[in-house]
This record gives sequence, structure tokens and C-alpha cells, in this order.
Amino acid sequence: MKKYLLILCVFSISLSGIKAQKPNSSDEEKIHGAVLGVFDGLATLSISTVKSFCTPNCIILESGKIWNLDTIDLKMKSLPAKPGLYTRVNHLDFLDSKINGDCAWIYYANQAVITMGGKTSVVRWLESAFLKKEKNEWKIQLLHSTELDRIFR
Repeated sequence: MKKYLLILCVFSISLSGIKAQKPNSSDEEKIHGAVLGVFDGLATLSISTVKSFCTPNCIILESGKIWNLDTIDLKMKSLPAKPGLYTRVNHLDFLDSKINGDCAWIYYANQAVITMGGKTSVVRWLESAFLKKEKNEWKIQLLHSTELDRIFR
């Protein structure tokens, strides 16, 4: 028991040295912009837009599956690209973000109204993302998505 308590104390002390600062408004705006940019790419079915806001080795954890940018590309190619057959309108409510050097993490509520083939659904997720600053730009390296509910209209 004492051994576990000692390990817990050492772990707690080591964590106390990790200091994430509150993002300044410029970096926070860039972080928000990267996340919004990915969802704009999803809404317009533009893999090039999605990729421009992600690291090349970006991982997406979606509904218990591990995806990469190739997976996103295949999913988007399976959607009807003709105008009016597929629409997606995103609304993101940013809850909090932290920056530590060239790394940042953020969590937010995401809601999308998706119309496909004349059927509309409203989907809500709770999501988090880990971003890395590369050449003064924030890029998503990991995005984790938990679907909360899906309502068909």
C-alpha cells in the first residue's frame, strides 16, 4: 500500500510541473480556425481543404474506429457530389482550449444538420482535438469524436 501511495505522490508531483497556459487570443483563434476549417472541408466534400488543416499523419477516432485522411477521403467520395443531394451545416461551440509550447488541445460540442438524398438528420457530438504548431500554423494531429445523438427529421 505504501508503495502505491509513494508512486501516486511522485506522479502527482511530476504532473504539477506541467503548466498549460491559457491561449492568447491570436493562437486561440488559429486553433479554432483549424478545427472549423476541417469541418468546412467536410461540408464541401473537399479533401484538400481537410488536409490543409491537418498533419499528414492525422488520426481520427470516430465511433470506435481509427481513421486517417485516406479514410476521410474514401468516405467523402462515397457521398453524392451533385449540388443539392448532400449538404452539411456545422455548428461548433468551443468549450475550452489549452496551449503548451507548440502543442494545443481543445474540446467542443459539434452539431451538424446533414441532408442526403432528401432525408435530413441532426447529429450531435462531443469532440476533442490535439493540435501541433508547424511553421506558425496550427494543424490537427488527433481528433476524437463521440456521437451523442442522431435525430432524423
